[in-house]
Amino acid sequence: MSGGGDVTPAKRLIMMGGKANLIDNGTNYSNWFVNGGGYADANGVRLVANGTYDYAVLNTNLKPSTTYTLVYRVAESTVDGLFYMANRYTGLDERISSTVGVQKATFTTQETITDNQLRFYLANNCTDGTYVLLTDLAIYEGVV
Repeated sequence: MSGGGDVTPAKRLIMMGGKANLIDNGTNYSNWFVNGGGYADANGVRLVANGTYDYAVLNTNLKPSTTYTLVYRVAESTVDGLFYMANRYTGLDERISSTVGVQKATFTTQETITDNQLRFYLANNCTDGTYVLLTDLAIYEGVV
């Protein structure tokens, strides 16, 4: 792939092919709900540790019993504890990376999805005020 000076690594990966379910427009992240000390704006989804219930959520339409790959870019991170994708799809919380850069996490949805939403949260072991800034989020059907 050539050109595209403003194409981030995550966007480049998304454009490489596969069946992507783009989970936000990457412009204003207005479809996200963020609880706790964080927010969603034109810069991405910022999740800030402030005790309990520090999470960001986005409604989705994933299919049951299907393998997906979440691709996301961590633009900034000071997280000193654990970062998770909540159990909405798999029945178990999935620990995911909060390291700066493009990250991937593969998961398989349950036979029945009762709460079809992507939810990230910071564990209670994170120091208050630490944060993660997420951008360029996409979910692919299958393994990428």
